[in-house]
Amino acid sequence: MKTELQKAKAEIIQLKAKAKRDLHTANRNEDALLDRIMEVEKNSVSTEYLQETVIYYKKQIIKLKQSDEELHRLFEWLKDPNREPSKTKFTAGMTRNVAREFEFLLKNA
Repeated sequence: MKTELQKAKAEIIQLKAKAKRDLHTANRNEDALLDRIMEVEKNSVSTEYLQETVIYYKKQIIKLKQSDEELHRLFEWLKDPNREPSKTKFTAGMTRNVAREFEFLLKNA
């Protein structure tokens, strides 16, 4: 009978030790999972920032292309010996002002 009781006590001790190890492993896994969740959330914020940054630079590229197109129109207008008046060729803005200044300089040269 003592041996049965000793076996039961030993088994209980082993089960307690295993439960303690399993609890420790579960806690480590929970910590790792929480760390991973925080990392994913951090990357989500970074992704939003990157998306906003990409949109900003796309807008800047569009503005640069438009400016380049305006400069090209101005250049072609300047090269044309039979150019139309600047006030009809260019509707408004800096391009029209530059064209008008060139027109003035060419007339008074």
